[in-house]
Amino acid sequence: MARRHRFRAVVVAWVLGSGLAAVGTAWACVPQPLVTISPRASGPVGSRVTVNVVGISNNATNEIRWIGIDGPQLGTGNGAVFSTTVTIPSAPDGLYAVVVLERMADGSVGSTGRAAFLVTAAGGAGPASARSDPIVPATHRSSSSGASLAFATGAVGLLAGAAGGVLLTRRRRRGGSASPEPGSASGST
Repeated sequence: MARRHRFRAVVVAWVLGSGLAAVGTAWACVPQPLVTISPRASGPVGSRVTVNVVGISNNATNEIRWIGIDGPQLGTGNGAVFSTTVTIPSAPDGLYAVVVLERMADGSVGSTGRAAFLVTAAGGAGPASARSDPIVPATHRSSSSGASLAFATGAVGLLAGAAGGVLLTRRRRRGGSASPEPGSASGST
């Protein structure tokens, strides 16, 4: 009876592991928009910058927001590829996210993309002014962290399934060869 329960547990672990692997792989393959900020990804409050977006849906209202999907709206854009000039709002010196998102007809949020913007002091005395090299526009695909998580989830699922299969195979082999059969050469003297 215990053997049957172990077999079921191994099968369930293998099925769940395989399912997690499939879901993780599918999640990692969902394309996300690429967002860049030009001419620079840093500057004082009130800076006018252009947010460039590639690969967002044509079938949604595309919003540009400050800090997160519920942050202040900086602008909108149309089409799968667009550029919109926005003004950086009032914020203390530091690193912030410019978020581009698809707002679906039902109000839900579709895919999102992000780019970093470093707010510096008006006179350039912020962290960016200490650099002697030019700052390259920041780019970020929001799916990268999701893809890493999805890959890890898929890998763990595959390993769990493989380990369950190995355990099941070893248990069966041990069960068949652990005890000598009656009447065999090793059982008689």
